[in-house]
Amino acid sequence: MNRLLYCFIVVLLFGVASCSTTKNIPENQYLLNSIKVEHTTRNATSDLEDFARQQPNNKLRLRVYNMAGCDTTKCINRMIRKLGQEPVIYNAKQTDNSAQQLQKEMVNQGYLRAAVDTILKPK
Repeated sequence: MNRLLYCFIVVLLFGVASCSTTKNIPENQYLLNSIKVEHTTRNATSDLEDFARQQPNNKLRLRVYNMAGCDTTKCINRMIRKLGQEPVIYNAKQTDNSAQQLQKEMVNQGYLRAAVDTILKPK
């Protein structure tokens, strides 16, 4: 019984690990992998990443979402998709909004000449 359970877990882990995270991404669009906020001040709060409009996916939940088939008429596919997390596609407009929000927050914290710059690193 333990061997059967162990084999089932190993097969399940290999199945989850083999799913591509870019499977449901349209052509010429990018999956948002990470965001990083860097600042050179000592006193700025470290929760500035909360002002980003787009947050990257949880990798495990994204893989679960991609395991579901495209046919949403089947109950099992709908249930798997609910457990997963839909891919977050990079959006330049949301990035500009995030930069403006970060700028305003830095001014609110007292950094009147704060500058915000965004860098896109496609892979």
